[in-house]
Amino acid sequence: MCHTHVAPNFNQRTTYETAKILALVLAAGLPAALWATAETDRRIEDAAKASYNYHTVLKDSVQVESKDGVVTLTGTVPDKELRSLAEDTVSGLPGVLTVDNRVTVTPPAPEYSDDWLTLKINTRLLVQANVSAVNTQVA
Repeated sequence: MCHTHVAPNFNQRTTYETAKILALVLAAGLPAALWATAETDRRIEDAAKASYNYHTVLKDSVQVESKDGVVTLTGTVPDKELRSLAEDTVSGLPGVLTVDNRVTVTPPAPEYSDDWLTLKINTRLLVQANVSAVNTQVA
């Protein structure tokens, strides 16, 4: 009886070798990837807190926490526009995969009260490039 041995062709060997190398690279890089995730989370939180929106309007009412690129927002704001602003502020940051917006909306101050007017004016100042909402006092 004649046995014929068929050697794998070049493409099969190349695919096998490539898969083996890829598996080794992934296994070796896993600890670095875990560290990079923690570093990325820290950078996301720092960038969110350094943003103009957070610094001028959200810092007293919204907390930001990132875990594996998932940003969780918590806190209380007076209206749904600020809740949306909080999410918009972090959603475009590098490394953010998703945003879990747990910010709650409390009933706003009575319309036309001093607190209501202050909030409305400060919110409008956010979008004015030539006016600083930080350095402007509404009294």
